[in-house]
Amino acid sequence: MKLDKKLITLLLTLLIVAIAVLTIYAGKPSEYINRLFQIVSSNMGWLYQWFVLLCFSFCLWLCFGPYANVRLGKGVEYSNMSWFTMMFCTGIGSSVMYWGAIEWVYHYNSPPFAIEPKSDEALSWATAYGMLHWGITGWSVYALAAVSFSVLFWREKIVDANFATACTAGLSTFNKKLLSLPLRFIFVLGLFGAVVTSIGVGIPMLSYMATHIFALDPETNVELAIVFVWCVIISISAFTGINKGIKIMSNVNLVLAVVMLFFVVFAGPTQFIFTYFTDSFAILLNNFIKMSLWNDAVEGGIFPKEWTNFYWAWFIAYAPFIGFFVAKISRGRTIREVVIGLSVGGAVGSWIFYAVFGGSGVYYQIAGLLDMGSIVAESGGPSGILQLLLIMPLGKLVLWVFFILAFIFMSTTVDSAAYVLADASVLGPLNEKLLSVKLTRVVWVFLICGASYGLLVVGGLKAVQSFTLLVSLPQLLALALMLYSLYFLLNKPIP
Repeated sequence: MKLDKKLITLLLTLLIVAIAVLTIYAGKPSEYINRLFQIVSSNMGWLYQWFVLLCFSFCLWLCFGPYANVRLGKGVEYSNMSWFTMMFCTGIGSSVMYWGAIEWVYHYNSPPFAIEPKSDEALSWATAYGMLHWGITGWSVYALAAVSFSVLFWREKIVDANFATACTAGLSTFNKKLLSLPLRFIFVLGLFGAVVTSIGVGIPMLSYMATHIFALDPETNVELAIVFVWCVIISISAFTGINKGIKIMSNVNLVLAVVMLFFVVFAGPTQFIFTYFTDSFAILLNNFIKMSLWNDAVEGGIFPKEWTNFYWAWFIAYAPFIGFFVAKISRGRTIREVVIGLSVGGAVGSWIFYAVFGGSGVYYQIAGLLDMGSIVAESGGPSGILQLLLIMPLGKLVLWVFFILAFIFMSTTVDSAAYVLADASVLGPLNEKLLSVKLTRVVWVFLICGASYGLLVVGGLKAVQSFTLLVSLPQLLALALMLYSLYFLLNKPIP
């Protein structure tokens, strides 16, 4: 095992250039990044939409086709609960808590399909679109990558398989060598961009809540303090590895999440939560194709560009990382189990957050108890979430639990990302017990957190989202190669 010097040289070069640009052109980078976002989203949105539907269709074939019962190695390593919680916590970060509570507000204020803003019709569609964005189609992209890596690790028994291996399995030896370094670079860059986006969403929310919980001065740099404390805690977890760090945090989070969700449902507007979720699910089912492929080409609206297309870019950028990590913990599972566990399990878990927190927010909006539409429009998403939590029964306690959950969710995401990036930084199989490997994971933790904070300082959440969209485009092309290679491997005799 040795460091991948070519890959690390490329990454360091890119980092130095980025720092130089940010230093010389202070204030300008976010403007250029946002302009690129508009160009890519406007001209390539249709490609993202069709590709995600292709992944969904391929996963249906994997789940119900001739390879559904293929077992990926011998001996299940983790219990069903630990396996699912690690997948789910890694896949969502704190993002589903953020968007589950307030995405409906943005669609209520600026709805799709030329619906009148802040109307009853806009409210009916609001959560349905959030459920599409966190639904089975997006999670299917993760499932495709997870099955690809699982086949390599446990069926082909290639213990040092990487993203390049997964994308080029069906190509000639010459093309494998030609594409190896570019694909590994795309993998690291895409993972970096996706995780940075998750943290870019979570840091402002956590810092806003911390300011309220601990009565801090809003003028102090709470975000920097949050990032520092967070880095120290995650570094300890990253140093200890999957079994002691990620697994324990994920299991703790599951218990806290279940308790909190049950309390909010049954202490709050129970009947409305179930009824509104059912209505939203019906709208999603009836309009699934329309919502999935709508680009608003005639009127040139921004809704699909800033929402659906961005979400698909985010899932695509995240997919190799989630796939690699899930494959590492999925020994002994069947292809069907991996597909259903990720795509269906992930979607249902996300929908529960949308139903409970989003449904509660809609109820308080309709009842006139809390004007979420105005709060989010005037003060931003973190303020809307804070006010929503405080108006609930035992609101201060709910706020504390929500804060802890979001903190741990983000920690598991960064911890898992550091684990995967450490693996991607070396050539050959990774020995997790070596001190150098553990320290490499810690270095990646600080790099991820530092880059996230830097992008927030430069251009806020918009710059972070734009960065994700840009790095996802080469990732999409690489995933297309991965899909072909997976089909090739499945039709290949078992070694």
